[in-house]
Amino acid sequence: MLAGKTLPLFLFVAIACASAEDDGPVSVKCVPGEQSSCACPGGLTGVQVCESDGTYGACSSCGPPGSGGTSTSGGSGGLSGAGGTGGGSGGAAGGAGGTGGVCSSPCSNGLQDCGETGVDCGGPCAACPPAKYVIADCWTDTPRNGSEDCDDGSIPIPSSPPVAVLVCLNAKGGVNYLATNTGPAVGSDPVQRCDGWEKTGLKAADNLNYIAKLTCDAEQKTLVVDLSAYAGKTIYVGAHTQADGTGHGTIGCVAKKK
Repeated sequence: MLAGKTLPLFLFVAIACASAEDDGPVSVKCVPGEQSSCACPGGLTGVQVCESDGTYGACSSCGPPGSGGTSTSGGSGGLSGAGGTGGGSGGAAGGAGGTGGVCSSPCSNGLQDCGETGVDCGGPCAACPPAKYVIADCWTDTPRNGSEDCDDGSIPIPSSPPVAVLVCLNAKGGVNYLATNTGPAVGSDPVQRCDGWEKTGLKAADNLNYIAKLTCDAEQKTLVVDLSAYAGKTIYVGAHTQADGTGHGTIGCVAKKK
């Protein structure tokens, strides 16, 4: 320090921040309310806040860099990563803070925090398990070819289709499919159905104009399908047996990708 000179405030604060980053909370003067990043156990990054007495408090909000709370520019997500599901607007470095307030015990506290993409999974934790689909996720009536060769239903595609998946809800071995057509109405039934082909001695598999098809030999088997080319049109989702007649009782549908 130069004799008779006073360090400018910004230089004093810079020294304080640098010391805090390297060694955690230190007893140096700072501007109350000011925030600075600090080192946490396990190589994580946290934040410390200048208290009313001009000294930094304890290092908290420990999480991967950018996971919520390392901003020095304030904002609602800067201190603890709390604030809904995103951690607020805690400055350029604040990022998403998660749902559980101060980040602690990553991967084991029953919360989505610490940079996780799911509850205690993803991000710095083990990968999240695949999403599970149920009948309630299906866009339309769920096709099931019980005693017939084929069962289907129509789907009006919106003008901006979401990413879709064909889903096998069981593993009976039949085919879950999307197609641009369906079978004829037969007899007194005025509705066109894919089993109309069977009633006239034909097989659905020989007459369908497929968009995509998936053999349901495993439960929760999925196939991503791009439906943008069918925006504003009506297509059909169905389940039919294999060429050898196996696969009765197959349940499949189309759903929005999780």
